[in-house]
Amino acid sequence: MLVPRSRVLLGHSTASARFGLGLISLSVSLACASVEEVTPQRGGGSGGDSGVGTTGGSAAAGQASAHGGVTGNGGTSTGSGGTAQGGANGSGGAAKGGVTGSGGAAKGGATGNGGANVGGSVSSGPSGTQLFLDDFEDGDYTAPTTMQWLSPDTNGTYSVASVVGSKALNVVGSSKTMAVSGESSWTDQHVEAKVVIVAGTSTIASLYGRWAALKNYIVIEYRVGTTSSPKGDLKLRENDGGSTADICRFKPDSALPGEAHTIGFSVTGGAGSPLILYFDGQAVTTDVPCVLGTDGPLNGGVAVGVQSGTAAFDDVTVTVP
Repeated sequence: MLVPRSRVLLGHSTASARFGLGLISLSVSLACASVEEVTPQRGGGSGGDSGVGTTGGSAAAGQASAHGGVTGNGGTSTGSGGTAQGGANGSGGAAKGGVTGSGGAAKGGATGNGGANVGGSVSSGPSGTQLFLDDFEDGDYTAPTTMQWLSPDTNGTYSVASVVGSKALNVVGSSKTMAVSGESSWTDQHVEAKVVIVAGTSTIASLYGRWAALKNYIVIEYRVGTTSSPKGDLKLRENDGGSTADICRFKPDSALPGEAHTIGFSVTGGAGSPLILYFDGQAVTTDVPCVLGTDGPLNGGVAVGVQSGTAAFDDVTVTVP
């Protein structure tokens, strides 16, 4: 099942998409992609206890001194001021009555923050923490509201159907199309999905991580071979605001249409940080070391997509490396 997420604003054909601080929750079909931003549904952490002011001091006998309450410490609730009490009447000499003490300042403590972001967005956790999972076994990609995918373009069609004995998200597109989900605040990620190239001799199936906008993400582009030349191809790339660059590449000995293979990558840190490419659950040796570029994306959600054919995606997961 999916973790909750808040809605993201994505236009039909705009060049970029804006994530909110919360989780991405999607309320329309993939063919009509326009939703509103809402309050996050799940917090990654809770604020401090309610702040309470201390009781106001009382005036000393015969003196005109009174102390207000101390401001409460951090918390989400407003603290209450101390009770003001007047001092006892003074005696001897000039008999002055004690001046009434003033109440404590009725200020609460500072509002506590949620997890990694205000509102409690999930962005990290211990290694192995599962941030996202969709196996599509509910037969739907648009319901319930916490388990939705949205396309920021109008280039493809989407459906859930059984492929290789399991329900999966089928994506059809002649030009480049993608479906997005997850949370914008995710930073360190291991992104993985089972992929089947269903149709198309030159089909490219894509798995995205740190997806922040239409032109800001890290992606694996996956191609299959043929019976006579069965080698497949995995290319890890990054897009930095429209400038796409290759990171590294791996060619499995055999990857054919109709076969299910698991592809994935891990990314931690920023510019110059190493990435690891995976095929069928194993880290692979690439043609060059996989290193994130100087302007590589730092955070974002997950996405799947296709170009020039049909591909099916199952068991899409995001975990903390």
